[in-house]
Amino acid sequence: MGRSHLTLAALATSAVPNLEVTQVRQHTYGGSGDFSSAMLSTPDGNDLIIRIPTTQAAETLQSADLLGLAALTPGARHNLPFRVAEALGQTRAGNTRAIVYTYLDGVKVDGSRITADSTIVPSIARALQAIHNLPSSLIVEAGLPVRSAIEAREETTRLIARGEATRLVPSSVLTRWQRVMADRAIWQFHSTVVNGALTSESFLYDDADSVSGVLDWSQLRVADPATDLAWLAETPGDTMVTVVAEYARLRDIPDPASLLRRAQFYSELDIVRWLLHGKDTHSTEIVDDAVGMLGTLVDRISGEAVTEKPVMGVTEAVDLLGQVPGIIPGNQHGADGLLDDPELQRDTDFDEDDSAEHSTSTATGPIPVQGGDAGPTGGSPRTR
Repeated sequence: MGRSHLTLAALATSAVPNLEVTQVRQHTYGGSGDFSSAMLSTPDGNDLIIRIPTTQAAETLQSADLLGLAALTPGARHNLPFRVAEALGQTRAGNTRAIVYTYLDGVKVDGSRITADSTIVPSIARALQAIHNLPSSLIVEAGLPVRSAIEAREETTRLIARGEATRLVPSSVLTRWQRVMADRAIWQFHSTVVNGALTSESFLYDDADSVSGVLDWSQLRVADPATDLAWLAETPGDTMVTVVAEYARLRDIPDPASLLRRAQFYSELDIVRWLLHGKDTHSTEIVDDAVGMLGTLVDRISGEAVTEKPVMGVTEAVDLLGQVPGIIPGNQHGADGLLDDPELQRDTDFDEDDSAEHSTSTATGPIPVQGGDAGPTGGSPRTR
């Protein structure tokens, strides 16, 4: 049950010693109804947020987010080109707890509005680069998950097997996914620190079209960097290619084709996660929604078999980047043809220490960039 904003203000003063509140107003956090929240103003002009989870799933998410925020030390935050919320205090609130955070100012941009020529593209790439450049020791010392390339591939194999066991995943989709799993070269990469929970809703932007804040650190870990790129599948046209091209330039990745393919692959696997979530929670509505998404994917696969949609390669993407303020095309490092590189048919034994992003990529054929693939990260696929 929701609490009044005055009750939330009283809880905030209990959570943070010596806190003075001069103004309190209702605040809708994400619009999902999973949290009761309010914005608080203090005498020094700062704004704070207090949140209380209203469901068990929200409480689990909030607890995981706290662990992620705690892992981000002052030094790590200093190296990020955006702000991250800080948990200032907590107190009991019935059977759960209320937590007070610093407030991050900024606006959100729906993924469907982020186009390849958008001025926010370079800032998104820089934000991703900064997260992935954080030292993995942060994660190890915090006791958060660490996944190697081998472990990431094994986890993905198990996920697909669970989906197949439901007998609701069409054979054409399973074949598509199994083909990606069989291409071992795609799974040769170096794990990095990842946020792990990114969607378009995770990013806040300032008036200069720069990322000013990133929300939700509940899945902070060391894992496949492609995890943090999967949400770009919801963006239109060639946006995903453009962001990946700029990100690859910033991180000096000479051949980002495998990175892009895994990101696209993960965006499709979000559908099976949503399906399994529906099964686990016995929600017919969620299961039906996931089955409908799988049907859409089947239609797309059939369409690809008939006609291949032309996709922007890295050369075109870099040319486009040069037209966007704040981006310097720089060195392409031989990454031409990000999506349309030929099938090299290279038989490569899987080696965790060899990164596909830093070697020649083999391919089962590119997964064309399409907006609309989604998956569960909270309430509904690729939304929060």
